[in-house]
Amino acid sequence: MTKMINLWEETMEVISRNNHRFEDVLFIFCRDGVVPLRDFEYYARAMNYDSGYGTEYVDTSLTIVFGDGRMERKNYDGSEWWEFISYSVTVPNGLHRDDLFDNDYARKSNEEEMQAYSTTKEQDKE
Repeated sequence: MTKMINLWEETMEVISRNNHRFEDVLFIFCRDGVVPLRDFEYYARAMNYDSGYGTEYVDTSLTIVFGDGRMERKNYDGSEWWEFISYSVTVPNGLHRDDLFDNDYARKSNEEEMQAYSTTKEQDKE
């Protein structure tokens, strides 16, 4: 028996059931990297799939991250669904969600870490 589901509607239902909104999403990723939120919304709205047993349609590495948990794709014998996993996350002071997608921020952070490491190494030599 075919059970067609729209990925966006399914996702919004699970997000809502766990007392969140799409605006609460920190980031989305899969094995290929970060998925921009607007891209996920566009493709999820367009994707209708058979969630019953048989073929797996949605990438099982797809993960949606919130401040207090994440949603992971799960499957069994081709049947697939979202599972919400709760946990506590501490975001470093000064880090903003947009910084996660800013390569300059990551480069600056790495440069600062390397400078601190080099300074420590030089002090150790003295």
